[in-house]
Amino acid sequence: MQKLSVLLLFLVVVSSTSAPNKDKKKSLVTESSIMKPQIEKKIEALLSETTMQGKIGQMVLDSFTKRENHYSFLQRQELDSALVHKAIHIYKLGSILKTSGILLSGDDWCKTLKRIQGETVKTLRSVPIRCYIDAIHEVNYIVGETPLFSQQIGLAATFDIDIVRKGQRFLPMKPEHPLFREIFLLS
Repeated sequence: MQKLSVLLLFLVVVSSTSAPNKDKKKSLVTESSIMKPQIEKKIEALLSETTMQGKIGQMVLDSFTKRENHYSFLQRQELDSALVHKAIHIYKLGSILKTSGILLSGDDWCKTLKRIQGETVKTLRSVPIRCYIDAIHEVNYIVGETPLFSQQIGLAATFDIDIVRKGQRFLPMKPEHPLFREIFLLS
């Protein structure tokens, strides 16, 4: 742990004292090349219209489902429509996290996401909500799909090259369900 702390301190010192790149022509990526100017203007307009509460809400990640026993994770969870409405319209929530519970089918997931995104369309700016799954704990939450394996940061923290190599064998087995195009993996 002490070696890691020293390494991090060294990297911070080196990066803060390094000379800035004076030749900007050699830079491969510039701010203006990332987004088109009209998109940047639209983003700036949205940000200038957004209240502080809205900006804070966009940074909040929450998990909310309706279940009879909040300490039992092996029961079917359903989306609490009243909480979804309140979170999106009053608290301006920007992200939802799917945590433990029973597995859903891909169709059930799509219906749930459509209900959530349908609520965001009713807001003033119609900013889509981001949906995440708790992939760090190696659960994919979709019936019939292969499990997700440990995230790279967790594997790197072990400093065990062999375990990283063993994990690489399973990478092609990650789920290819179309739902994963709509969900960001929280890592």
